[in-house]
Amino acid sequence: RLPLSYKNYWPKTSLFGIYDGHGGAKCADFLRDYLHKYIFNDPNYPDNICEAIKNGFLKAENEFLNNYAIDKNNSMNILDHSGSCAVVIIIVDNKIFIANVGDSRCVLSLNNGEKYVVVTEDHKPSNENEKNRIIQNGGHVYQTQTPITDAENESLNGQILLGPYRVIPGRLSVSRTIGDIEAKGIQFGGNPNVIIPYPEIYCYDLDKDDIDFIILGCDGIYDQISSEEILDCAWMILRNNDINLNLHEKCGMIVDFILKASMARKSFDNITCVMISLKDEFGTKGN
Repeated sequence: RLPLSYKNYWPKTSLFGIYDGHGGAKCADFLRDYLHKYIFNDPNYPDNICEAIKNGFLKAENEFLNNYAIDKNNSMNILDHSGSCAVVIIIVDNKIFIANVGDSRCVLSLNNGEKYVVVTEDHKPSNENEKNRIIQNGGHVYQTQTPITDAENESLNGQILLGPYRVIPGRLSVSRTIGDIEAKGIQFGGNPNVIIPYPEIYCYDLDKDDIDFIILGCDGIYDQISSEEILDCAWMILRNNDINLNLHEKCGMIVDFILKASMARKSFDNITCVMISLKDEFGTKGN
């Protein structure tokens, strides 16, 4: 909860987000256009930002499912099947709020590169906490299995290739999303308590936590490159004085490097990356 004085004025605010859609682009586009409005227009904002974020996510879920996914004239008619993950950062004065639904990820570099923190927890059915929650609410978790055929090595033919864990209902490989009417609509065999839109929210204080920068990325990146590799890459570029670029240009170079590295490792998923620098310049590690 922020000071009561915030009731008297609108604090300086910045918002960054990645909306990683699946089953179509409509839900991700909807979140891009409206999620921030639901958060900022919530009556709890700005004096109780965590509550405003939670309410904003839930309102986005309800609005999308009721007004975009289902035909208002026939509740059994699906207009849009899509869903989306969301990782959002809201900076309000000296506070940073990070909200996550799904398997996009947020990592922080701290103390001039001495430490890094993976802030968010990937909401996947293979996660033990998420798996238990799913089962307790009437859902099921299974791992996809595909027989190997026509392999160059004939000894592999007939063996089973294990794929990602998925959730029933919905058959999604993530356990929290916005949208996905077939997984949530009771009339379609869904269960609204299994795949859920509730964000996990984290808070940092810029006056106490020595944050260098933040990197957001969708799972198409982090499935191929570890969080530590991404931070090492970022610092390699930031500390290279032979790269005659300003900080903004270096951040762009880092994002470009991360995207190209993901593609080089044959990521076939969406790849989106955002870097937010919280310092004007960076020194040598340990100084």
